[in-house]
Amino acid sequence: MEIKETLDTRASFRKWLHGNGMEAKYSFAMARTPTGLVSAAPEYKPEGKTRDEMRRDFLGEFGTEQPTGFQFVVEFSQLQTQGPIWVNQIEIDTQRVVEMHFGRSECKLEYQPVGQRFYWRNTTEYSDKDEADLSTKDALQVFAGISQVAARYYQDFAPDGIVMSTREDSKDGRARIYRRIAERLASEKGAIVTRISPIRRDMKSPTLVWFPKVLR
Repeated sequence: MEIKETLDTRASFRKWLHGNGMEAKYSFAMARTPTGLVSAAPEYKPEGKTRDEMRRDFLGEFGTEQPTGFQFVVEFSQLQTQGPIWVNQIEIDTQRVVEMHFGRSECKLEYQPVGQRFYWRNTTEYSDKDEADLSTKDALQVFAGISQVAARYYQDFAPDGIVMSTREDSKDGRARIYRRIAERLASEKGAIVTRISPIRRDMKSPTLVWFPKVLR
């Protein structure tokens, strides 16, 4: 399987393409600061500065010379289902419907001699734990980042639908997170948000963002 990575510093995320052409992963970092989480670039290159000068820049931007934070991964994969999805008595082609999931890991900004850059190195495994440990302000920053990725995915691939669902053992709060992300994406793209019946036994509270072709 070919995996292709691209870097979009304007949107502050990386993208990996894989699978059947509709599948992709996006990652973005958020750094801790004295006032909360802020969006961070995927990497920082010296551009004529010494390593110490760059660390002083980090002190001014993040409040520390050794920034830490979270790295989020948002994954879009082919919807695994045996039957069709019906919305308003319209059958949706599930070949162009994907599932979206996201997780996070702790990370820190480290210098990499090869390539001479600072990059975010994960210090924990990725987890799809709830964001309840974040402040309301930080959680809104995270939701905004994930919503931006979802909008970019739609721009890149133009799917017919995106399903967002939790696992059976997930807390109800995570379903509300997906619902808010779905509503934001729908409002931006003129899509329809609807709850659907679980397609598989491991699904809980699935929400579909449907992009009817007549509205595009």
